[in-house]
Amino acid sequence: PSPPPVLALGFRPFFLLAGLLASLWLPIWLLNLHGLWILHGALQGPAWHAHEMLFGFVAAVLAGFLLTAVRNWTGQPTPSGWTLAGLAVLWLLARLLNLWGGALPQALAIAVDVAFLPAVGAALTVPILRAKNVRNFAFPPLLLLMGGANLLSHLGITLGTSAEQIALDLVIVIVAIITGRIVPTFTQNALKLETTKRPTLDKAVFACLAGMLIFDRVPQAEAGRGLLSFVAGVLLAVRMVGWQSWQTRKLPILWVLHLGHAWLALGLMLRGVAIFAPDVVPMATATHALTVGAIGTLILGMMARVSLGHTGRPLVVNKVMAVAFALLALAALVRTLVPMAAPELLLLGWTVAGVLWTAAFGLFVAVYAPMLLAPRPDGKAG
Repeated sequence: PSPPPVLALGFRPFFLLAGLLASLWLPIWLLNLHGLWILHGALQGPAWHAHEMLFGFVAAVLAGFLLTAVRNWTGQPTPSGWTLAGLAVLWLLARLLNLWGGALPQALAIAVDVAFLPAVGAALTVPILRAKNVRNFAFPPLLLLMGGANLLSHLGITLGTSAEQIALDLVIVIVAIITGRIVPTFTQNALKLETTKRPTLDKAVFACLAGMLIFDRVPQAEAGRGLLSFVAGVLLAVRMVGWQSWQTRKLPILWVLHLGHAWLALGLMLRGVAIFAPDVVPMATATHALTVGAIGTLILGMMARVSLGHTGRPLVVNKVMAVAFALLALAALVRTLVPMAAPELLLLGWTVAGVLWTAAFGLFVAVYAPMLLAPRPDGKAG
């Protein structure tokens, strides 16, 4: 049979699955946190939460974005139809095994979960090599490294730091690459004004982030890691100068991306401070500035924009999605400020931030599921 429209291009199934995971798995984590839900997988408590957010939620978004973008960048086909369905089923099966598969052999959950990112990387390698698309050679190896971090996470092996920390830093590198390309370009195209790109500054940012990744594996190099994190954050903030961020204030589809990039810069600076002065900024605060603030905000904004563009709709979000962006921005503020300002309200802060996050991605699913499941209104493929 012919595959349904949801399998036409990578963003369709994976953005929908990522939205569902973000709006369903967070409530499960909150219930577990309050002692109202028992996890039945091999991963328990905070380990399950961190793992599923990185190797479930973020991995799905990366797969959907890159399977779509690489087709545009190279002019070569990427998986669609039943091949794409196979990747989606692999991802979904891993999520279910990690949640309920405690009675099954642990090796099964590990094998299924770890296979996903290398499979996506392999699917991207073919079109990139065929097109000799040197600019994007880095993406398949980065996904392979994330797959390796996933394996280490399951096995409980640390290489100077946790596997989740290594994976988070790899995601930060990917996000820094992508945002540097698209945020100023989207802004310039939408507002018909000039934005500034600084290739030399980008190289300095990636040099700092690469050094940060190397220092991840050296427990005695915390000072170097903290310094490089802080400098990378400062450089990312400088990179935004000339992006005309203030001019985007009336366009939610743009300001959400600028806000996410600002959180990326702030989160890296907070990480640097947390390493040198943990009494001032807890490391968990810096981590959630990066995850909820930067990665969550950028993901929601990108999924909204890419879904509109690739389903042939105007690049304007409705009021419901503007509310979703605002809810997620508030979730990031609560999750980062409460632990520092009122540590006695920590559990309440976690709960409020989790509810706001759930509402934001629940709204995304409600608004975008009909678009992602239906054919393009203009009749074109994709």
